[in-house]
Amino acid sequence: MLEFIKNQLDWVLFSIIVVGVLVAGMVFRARVLAYVSEVRQEWTRVTTPTREESIAHTSVVIVAVLISAGYMFGVDTILKLVTDILYR
Repeated sequence: MLEFIKNQLDWVLFSIIVVGVLVAGMVFRARVLAYVSEVRQEWTRVTTPTREESIAHTSVVIVAVLISAGYMFGVDTILKLVTDILYR
């Protein structure tokens, strides 16, 4: 019986959420339509990078990550040596 009540409450909550979304959609309909229109307009100006550009940008990111990792490794190693010397 308790499982039946829980199941019914889940459906009631789901219904309340659906009705709330529909009401919000009707209230803000003009704003939503304006937003969708602006997104479609902006989407016409979007260009996707070529394969060569994607490879170049990915290479730059990988090199930057490797340089950062090397720097952090160096600093961490030096600080470890300093703390080992100080706490001996």
